[in-house]
Amino acid sequence: MHSSSQRALEVTMNYENEHGRNPALQPNSSGVDIKSKNRYIEVKGVDVRKNRFILFSCFNYESMMRYKNFYLYVVAIKDDKKEELYILKRNALLKMIEPYALNFFKSYNRQTMTRVVINYSLRLTQIKNKYKPRNN
Repeated sequence: MHSSSQRALEVTMNYENEHGRNPALQPNSSGVDIKSKNRYIEVKGVDVRKNRFILFSCFNYESMMRYKNFYLYVVAIKDDKKEELYILKRNALLKMIEPYALNFFKSYNRQTMTRVVINYSLRLTQIKNKYKPRNN
């Protein structure tokens, strides 16, 4: 059985290939999961039987701000054989995400620094109410 993340990546890669965009998986340090033609794609898989929220880290947020052609692909996994793909463009996503956690990190390299990190969440119902699945 695939994890929801692996399954979401497979669904996204298939969708991008079907649309002739030649997707390529990116290293973890790039800030996105897939580069596909002129798209920078972050992929989130959510098993709707267990979870209704999509977590969006501060690193995801930084990537979204860096790339104008940033997309969030949400794969809502309904069961072992059925999933729905939702595609959100950067500007739509900026209007929907909400802060959910505030973390403080201390770094002791050359100086003592405290960094405040805000993570974000997105409700699956927000997406489903506003968008239609792309793979149905």
